[in-house]
Amino acid sequence: MKEVFRSHNEDLEKTMIFRDDMNDTILRLLAENIEDVFWVEDRNRTLYINHTFEKVWGIPCNEILGSTQCLFDSVHPGDKDKIQDIITKKNFAADQSFDFDFRIIRPDNLVRWINARTMPVKNNKGEVIRRVGIARDISEQTKIHEETALLAEMLNLAPALIAIYDENGRCLFANQKTFEVHGYPAEEFLNLRLDEVNVPESADLISKGINALKEQGLAVFEVEHIKKDGSPILLEVVAKTVQWKGCFAILSMATDISERKQMFLELIREKERAQDN
Repeated sequence: MKEVFRSHNEDLEKTMIFRDDMNDTILRLLAENIEDVFWVEDRNRTLYINHTFEKVWGIPCNEILGSTQCLFDSVHPGDKDKIQDIITKKNFAADQSFDFDFRIIRPDNLVRWINARTMPVKNNKGEVIRRVGIARDISEQTKIHEETALLAEMLNLAPALIAIYDENGRCLFANQKTFEVHGYPAEEFLNLRLDEVNVPESADLISKGINALKEQGLAVFEVEHIKKDGSPILLEVVAKTVQWKGCFAILSMATDISERKQMFLELIREKERAQDN
């Protein structure tokens, strides 16, 4: 009976070893074929890191294995304090994950933005024994975000009313001038449809403008809107069809011509009075 149990235990042990080897092989295959940097660390030692690290950091993997100092040295001076706080022993032992963005300086002096996440690995007692991490180069996304933010700021400084509407007249974007002229807070205006701010008499003009847009992709027309306080505002609109987040949309650039129109009408009346006299 003892021989049976011994044989069974040996078979079970072999099976567990085979399973561990198989899991290790699968994990390595996955780690080496993903576009993100993946690493395993034990306190201040790097136990494993995939080859994506070399592509992103420009540093050979063998320089970081065994120590995290190489990784810390690559951090941009402006982000070192933040990273130092995260990699302290207290944080390492903490039962929590971390998600943070920071900059690195590659050996070729190229600055890259990195998003990193690190998670604890616990033993059977619930103690943190290792950490695994995933890092991604987000330089392009960061650049696009910064350029978009700059463009939005420029649009907010523009003197024209700039807005984007979908084909149903729902406002998708508007600059600060649009909100100010109409007298609405941004959140409230963005929930309005065009037919809620257009005066009924402008329906024909808008219909003709939409038809011109569909045929030519560009239209210029006048339209009258109603401000939040109920007063009218006359706008000269230049509209163009565009793609907004992959969908058909209308870009509208409008100028408030209420005063100009009023001055023009006064001149006409003055001329008529002069002719009568």
